Amino acid sequence: MTLWASAASGAVLETAKQWPVGSILRVCYVDTLSEIPPTLPAIIENAALQWSEHANITFDFGDRPATPCPADEYFEVRISVGHIGFWSFVGTDSVEVEFLGPQEASLNIGAGPEPLDSDYVLSGVLNTFGHVLGLVNEHQSPLGDCDEEFRWEDGPDGLPGVYSLLGGEPYHFMKDRIDQLLRQLPEGSYSTASYDPASVMHPSFPESYYLRGARSPCYTPPNIELSEGDKLAIASFYPREPGAIVVPGRIRVRSVREQLRAAGMLENDTFRGQLVRRYTGDGMAEKEHALREAQAVLSKAIAEAKAEPPGGFEPVIACLEGGLSSCREPAEDMLRSLPREASLILAAIALGEEDPVSGTRYIWAVAEGGSAVGEYLLALFLEFGLGGLPSAPDEAALRYRRAAAQAMPQAMMALATQALQNPAAQESHDEAVEFLESAAGKGLAVAQQRLAIIYDQGLYGLPKDPEKALELARLAALQGDPWASLLTGLLFLDGRTKDGSVEEARSWLERSAAGGHATAQASLGFLDEEGYLSTSNLETPAQPVFESALEWYIQAAEAGHTTAQFKVAEFFAAGKGTSIDPIVSADWMGRAAHGGHALAQLEFGRLNRDGVTVTADQVAAHVWLNLASFWLQGEPAENAARERDAVSQRLSENEWARALREAADMASPLPLTHLASAYAQPAARPKPKGSGTVIGANHILTNHHVIDDCQNPIGWVDGTSMTLEVGPTDPTNDLAALIAESNLSSSLPLRHFLDDPLDEGQEVFLSGYPFADLESEDSGSRLASFVSGHIEKEAGVRTNTDHFQHSATTNEGNSGGPVVDSSGNLVGIAVSKLAGESVEGVFFAIKPSVISEFLRTHDILPELQQRLSGRLPIEDLTSLAKRAAALISCQAPGAPEPALMAHAGR
Repeated sequence: MTLWASAASGAVLETAKQWPVGSILRVCYVDTLSEIPPTLPAIIENAALQWSEHANITFDFGDRPATPCPADEYFEVRISVGHIGFWSFVGTDSVEVEFLGPQEASLNIGAGPEPLDSDYVLSGVLNTFGHVLGLVNEHQSPLGDCDEEFRWEDGPDGLPGVYSLLGGEPYHFMKDRIDQLLRQLPEGSYSTASYDPASVMHPSFPESYYLRGARSPCYTPPNIELSEGDKLAIASFYPREPGAIVVPGRIRVRSVREQLRAAGMLENDTFRGQLVRRYTGDGMAEKEHALREAQAVLSKAIAEAKAEPPGGFEPVIACLEGGLSSCREPAEDMLRSLPREASLILAAIALGEEDPVSGTRYIWAVAEGGSAVGEYLLALFLEFGLGGLPSAPDEAALRYRRAAAQAMPQAMMALATQALQNPAAQESHDEAVEFLESAAGKGLAVAQQRLAIIYDQGLYGLPKDPEKALELARLAALQGDPWASLLTGLLFLDGRTKDGSVEEARSWLERSAAGGHATAQASLGFLDEEGYLSTSNLETPAQPVFESALEWYIQAAEAGHTTAQFKVAEFFAAGKGTSIDPIVSADWMGRAAHGGHALAQLEFGRLNRDGVTVTADQVAAHVWLNLASFWLQGEPAENAARERDAVSQRLSENEWARALREAADMASPLPLTHLASAYAQPAARPKPKGSGTVIGANHILTNHHVIDDCQNPIGWVDGTSMTLEVGPTDPTNDLAALIAESNLSSSLPLRHFLDDPLDEGQEVFLSGYPFADLESEDSGSRLASFVSGHIEKEAGVRTNTDHFQHSATTNEGNSGGPVVDSSGNLVGIAVSKLAGESVEGVFFAIKPSVISEFLRTHDILPELQQRLSGRLPIEDLTSLAKRAAALISCQAPGAPEPALMAHAGR
């Protein structure tokens, strides 16, 4: 992270996230108008204008009091008012598509119970918009020495410290999170400047946070106006003086690349995934790739051999090209005088004859002679278990290091890749970057390409540096790397480099396309369709050329690019660039649908339903409309769901069940959290059933899908049966509260962190009633299950930040059950799993922050006991979790559901 401070003030800017001077930042709201307090938009706009009055930045609030965020375009500032508190992504992070979608908030303004005109709210809004412009909080300045002022630990006088205050109710922050929010930045991380306690970037913490209370120099009341230091600082960061770098069209220029992403042209996780996957595909594909790599390295080593036999290498190389078997005898003759070179040739012969076991023998001989090439090739064979060798990653890493010590760039690249595959170790990332820098410096194209991606994305602790990314990408592209050519073209389209011409961008995209890169081909089709021609600029598109666009789309479509397949189908359906041909259109639409393109699935479902250009098939129509309803968002998803439900009326129960199974099978292993479970055959709804979690004196929390349309719910808690009443529900977050007729005594403490610092790798435990036959007479005598697992990811399906992924086995009936930590605190509610025969061990739970918000919203917050700490003995933890797990039965008519359902509890 690069931080810079104005010499005139204490304001601190994260330069890697600074907007270009002169930018226009468009503001929209993710909430509906009815959810936004009427006076709040004016307060927000006034606060933003306080900053822009002194900075060469314009905030565009549109022509409405609260402009809604569009579904297909990234506004730079996307406001939510739906949660209590104030937070914001810093600077340009708000438009990074890896973090957020176009309708996901980049900042939150939640006043809670405070009056909107209070100092608390005014200060919070000003501070939040300072973060929008790239500023960080002032109390973390090393010149303020606030580390010495905070009361970190509980004192001998009994006063609680910051760790206790923020670690308890209602925040429950982890210690490292508190340090991240409060600790000073290290000396030298930015230039010398003054400390400004009057800055609006200085939060007003309670007196109790400080050892000297209100007498502390770091204690400040809410600052509701920009200080003189704020004004000077923001004016220096975004200057209006002559000579300042002003990019008035930058947002529109950058939108070309964003349009490509939004249109689906940059599909298949184009960049980030390439950094952590050395090869793609299954294990066999990896081995085949490794063998090809070995052959390439051997060929190069032979061509570059320094020692030569009397007749030179030319005859040997010629016979290698003409026929491998004829080269074996002369190579063996060479062993007497040139053992290393002869072994290289013999290894190449063996691999060419698909005899890697013999190749291993010769490669081993070269490695034992200390050759970097031999060490690298032997490491490659050991890593992937080739040539009869067992897979030995540690031994492979050792030999890679020996080869790297001899400056072999391929070995450096291999070590860098291994280091990047460790997501938790910053030290390994630093080492990886060093290896990549060394390999790139020696001209290895793949290292230059991946280092360019790191600088483009700002990954692994390096700042974003478009110019450096462009330099590296271009070097790799000149060696024929199609990925690098694509990145070079996109950097020119991005508007962050010195040159933003379409002509230059197209030349590099065409290089990539000529190398067979489908993403480049699809991107060129999009540029032609939208009118971004070589004679136009990025801000003023010319007339589209549909014929050229279709040619590019067809190339990408034939290579399997699903968005291009959808575009080809659209072109033939509408006669764009060609004559209308419904049959060809339907064929391409089907290919795109099978490839997972959601809009194609919607259209293909309609074709199957109506029997237009394909044979009418209502089951197939239901399958495709069902898939589309899950993957799409907004109005298209609603249309797909409505049309799917209409088709379901035409199906028999067996046909409907088959449609659900086929949808799950076709989508596997993709997540199907809502697929085919948010609705049911109107004439035969499956019977809801599942688990619940005791929460408070007389409430049981479960999933909404467990009790949806539930009649006369019944629950069993710790073997005791009771009648339940359905209380408040939240279908959006899949939560519902059931009210018990008598008090319950087995509630769990709720660990509800405002910032959700659930750690990946943290051990968790799940309790509930999987596969419970709720209609049996002995339901109440059943015992809850108890299984362990770990938190795998801090987000759910499609980066759903309201869920986390875990590995505690979740089956039908577990939905609504408690997920607890090793201390016995409730950390989640089981909600779903991946569906399909090939999917195992991928389960999801609702985060504690969402649970807490639901309870608070409906005024049913439980009387929580003190959050538990320390690790409980496993027998105590098991008993605690099982007693807090409820078995839920709902009386509802209907037939049993099909075996393949997406929700764990349906």
